[in-house]
Amino acid sequence: MTGTGGVPLDWSKPYLLRAGWLYDPVAREVVANAWLVIEKGNVAQRGLGESADIGLPVFDLSRHLVTPGLIDSHCHLMLPGDGLAPESYIGATDATFFAAVATANLLKAATCGVTAVCDLGSPTTLLLDLKAHLEQPTRAVTAQGASPRDLIEQQRLGIHYQAASAFVSSLRAPLPRVLAAGAPITPTAGHMDYFGGTADTPDQMLRVARRQRASGAEILKVVGNGGGTRYSRPWVPYYGAAELEPLVQEAHAYGQVATIHANHVSAIEAAIESGFDGIEHCSFMVGPGSTVVDLRLVQLMAERGVWVTPTFLPQHRTIELALSGEHASSLPGAKWLDERVRYHEAAVDVAASLWRAGVPLLVGTDAGWRAAGFDSFLVAMELLGKAGLSFEELLYASTLGVARARGVAGRMGSLAIGSAADLAAFAWDRPYPPNEVPKAAEWSLVGGRPIYRSRTAPAP
Repeated sequence: MTGTGGVPLDWSKPYLLRAGWLYDPVAREVVANAWLVIEKGNVAQRGLGESADIGLPVFDLSRHLVTPGLIDSHCHLMLPGDGLAPESYIGATDATFFAAVATANLLKAATCGVTAVCDLGSPTTLLLDLKAHLEQPTRAVTAQGASPRDLIEQQRLGIHYQAASAFVSSLRAPLPRVLAAGAPITPTAGHMDYFGGTADTPDQMLRVARRQRASGAEILKVVGNGGGTRYSRPWVPYYGAAELEPLVQEAHAYGQVATIHANHVSAIEAAIESGFDGIEHCSFMVGPGSTVVDLRLVQLMAERGVWVTPTFLPQHRTIELALSGEHASSLPGAKWLDERVRYHEAAVDVAASLWRAGVPLLVGTDAGWRAAGFDSFLVAMELLGKAGLSFEELLYASTLGVARARGVAGRMGSLAIGSAADLAAFAWDRPYPPNEVPKAAEWSLVGGRPIYRSRTAPAP
């Protein structure tokens, strides 16, 4: 990639990016022959057709579809997604392990065009602490050229994050951005209680929420019913609206968004009544293997603009592995597999009902959980498409939609003038629109700097 006169492009200086196709999530449309001027990590100018800024170095993506950087609305950065239950790791490993896993997962996410992730469950405040470490190298690389490894090791948690620094020091570029909730609020023996956010009373719930916020959590995350934790049940609700409402009110007072893990109908109802901004999973369970969509609640969600993140990827990957014969020795058999397939199909049907009713949906992988990997975001987009979303609707649900739902629309999620130059580029040399989600990204940029380039992309 060269500028005028054949001079290699210097990412730290202003440059002109030419896009064959550009997705604009504000207008919710794709336009042809667009251009952006990237300066100091932000979008400084933009337009269509030929640009008058011919003196700037050119980043030529005229054979690509360019989108704002994709944002994963639901993941677990400190879990490896290797098929094992989180209980296998929590308590048996230290901060070094979790730091290395989180950093490696960010690198995997970047290969899909992901430039930001929303972590909705990690041990205590470990990710919130690591987030500060990862952001320090980003500033150092862009401003001072200092070694990320040196900077990380100088931080107060030093020794615990040396494993992560080995990854970061080789990049000389930013990682995907991280929005995090820390340890979610859950009762004793509740789903994800191994993360350390246990709270059984309203006072305890507020105490956990305040601890996470003081450590830098941008998102309040509550577990409203059981889940995949081995001693919990998804159809058993935990908290009522009276317990949840003070949490949501305080989160909003401090500029946090509030989201809740809710599968059971009563947990969903409590979430709506108490004012949560988002609901994770939202499968309308009423008992083991049984779902009944409550149309009254669906209408309330649509009217109040409650964001929903269906998370199909873990179940999809489990079924995929079973059918391929991988991990066969650990699978309970045909009956178990049939139940998984039916549960997955029911979840897609519920999401389709929500979408038809006007409930806004988001793309989230739940990566890290069981066998859901961080290199599968584009698969998660494709899976959500089965609920009836078009390609452009999926792009919105992966960019500005997530940014708005998580309270960061002014910082990321679009390529409007003044926004961060976080973007993804997909090889695209055929007519638009596509009839499928792209299988891979060629470029991922954060703050105008590449964090990922595929082997097929031209060398810069």
